[in-house]
Amino acid sequence: DDLERSITIDRSIDEKQLLGKGDGVFISYPTNNPPKVGATYSIYVPDNSVKSNGKTYGAYVRLLGTLRVDSVKQDRRAKATITESNMEIERGAKVGPLLRELSTVPEVPPKVDLQGNIVAMLTRERLIGEGELVFIDKGQGSGLEVGNRLYVVRRGDAYPAHDATEVGQNDQRFPARALGQIVIVEVGQNISVGLVTLSVQEMGVGDVVTMQAAK
Repeated sequence: DDLERSITIDRSIDEKQLLGKGDGVFISYPTNNPPKVGATYSIYVPDNSVKSNGKTYGAYVRLLGTLRVDSVKQDRRAKATITESNMEIERGAKVGPLLRELSTVPEVPPKVDLQGNIVAMLTRERLIGEGELVFIDKGQGSGLEVGNRLYVVRRGDAYPAHDATEVGQNDQRFPARALGQIVIVEVGQNISVGLVTLSVQEMGVGDVVTMQAAK
């Protein structure tokens, strides 16, 4: 519903294809959902579905930056200024309420043994490192809780290091070697969100995550 009622960056004041901080833009909006002058909104793209092993888990939006609404006139495009950008922004990007929550997540000892996979990451980069938000294919009912720490592991021969064969490596004949650690910050119905807090080797979508119940 939010996507259907979303605001859209329609045009730019400057002759640029890729937009960034400081650029002026014009935004179109539904008549029943006008933006507020002076308000700050998120800029995002909603084209990110999460699939793994033929199963669709859901979708997420990718935040590109923020803008401030400068003026709104009836039956005309509203004018806004991009105030922050962490990726290139193009015409057609969506605009919605700015939702930002910063919180400390205390460590919670795991109550169950669990193994899953990283099925998506928030940025467009191919390799995962410290500070990245990732999506895990375990949700409510799996025993996963906010504050749980998971290890990213691989099992098998680490040489030669070819991404196509190494990412997601899980040969049960070998002991696990840890690549990093993830703290769970949100548990959804089918999928959970984690923050990479430790990276000793670059990781990728498809890698195995595991935790063991506290004794």
